[in-house]
Formats: sequence, C-alpha cells, structure tokens
Amino acid sequence: MSRFVVYKDPRKKKWQLVFAWAMLLFGLFNLVLLAVTHREADFVISVFLPVYLVWSGMERLLKLRREYFIEITDDHVGWKLSDINPMMTVAWNDVRWLKRESKNLISLFRESSFREPIDTTLFSEAEREKIATELSDIATARGLRLINFSTDGMMPA
Repeated sequence: MSRFVVYKDPRKKKWQLVFAWAMLLFGLFNLVLLAVTHREADFVISVFLPVYLVWSGMERLLKLRREYFIEITDDHVGWKLSDINPMMTVAWNDVRWLKRESKNLISLFRESSFREPIDTTLFSEAEREKIATELSDIATARGLRLINFSTDGMMPA
C-alpha cells in the first residue's frame, strides 16, 4: 500500500496562517469595540465587515488544517484532493484505462463513461513521479491498459 500525503509549501502556509489569524483577531476586535462603544455607524462597516472577517478567518484556519492525500493499494485507488468531495475510492477491477492527460492530471476511466480525475497540482515533482510509477506498476500487474500514460506528462503525438 502506498499513501502519498500532499504537503504545501511551509512558507506559504505560514503566511496564510498569519493572515487567517489577523482576519479573525481584527474582526473580533471590531465586534468588541462595537459592543463596548455602542457607536452608530453604517451597518456594512460596523457589523457586516467584522462578522465577515471573523467568518473568513475561521474558514481559512479550518481549511489549512485539512490533509490531502492519495492512497494506492492492490485493491483500490482513493483520493481526497478537493474541499467538496469526501474520500473517493475506485476498485481496480472497475478501472479499465488510466490516462495521464497533462503534467498535473491523472484520469481513471471505467468503460469510457467513468471519469474521476486525480488533480496532482499540489504534489511535488518527485511525488508525481512516485504516483505515476506506483499506478503504472499496479496497473501492469493487474493487466490494465495504460493509454498515453507517461511520467513526464507529455502527450504522444
């Protein structure tokens, strides 16, 4: 079994974390200031903006805690790379074709009507190479066809 965890750039994540906390604290500060001073101002500036900042700050903090991964076993391929979809698995016996469409996209097909792409833009080049090798090895062992599948992401002419 192979499990590849997606790690984002730590410096970028640090600044995203600082920005999220700043939004949250600034929004809370403004809400407390509004409650204490009982000032009367424009609704958008005095109420809506601080609530929006608190909400967005909390949402960003929760998003930064998520872990994205792809799991490859002898029985299935599973991935969770988007905020919307839960963990999604595809049994290998349901997969008929694997296709590397571009440098950052691997698609699994089931009888030409099934398509659930694995977006690998969050992976480093070395991780993409490992995923491609692992998928290729297991697919070959399972006797699956690999269409236009290459580790460099280039489509054949």
